[in-house]
Amino acid sequence: MDEKMREAFKRFAEETTGWHLKDTKIKKISVRTFNSRIKKYITSDICVGEELDGNIFEVNHAPVAGIFESDNYFIVAPDRGRINRTVFLFEDKEVLGVERENL
Repeated sequence: MDEKMREAFKRFAEETTGWHLKDTKIKKISVRTFNSRIKKYITSDICVGEELDGNIFEVNHAPVAGIFESDNYFIVAPDRGRINRTVFLFEDKEVLGVERENL
């Protein structure tokens, strides 16, 4: 993803959440989170460019556009077929690992 797009997604996430976010070029996070719909913990990898795990999210989204961080981790994904975007939050304690792009 080019820098202008990455910055636009970061700015969208900041405006939506009110948090100041850092772009540390994250390409993947591994998470363990509770799914209240099926009442169990789910472990999953969330990767830029890949669709969100249907076991965690009950949404119809296009591939993840960006992953940003502050005290927590924020996933930006556009709604498939719409101009809307959604920001998902994972608390630091839910994140098992982070993989960044080679700089």
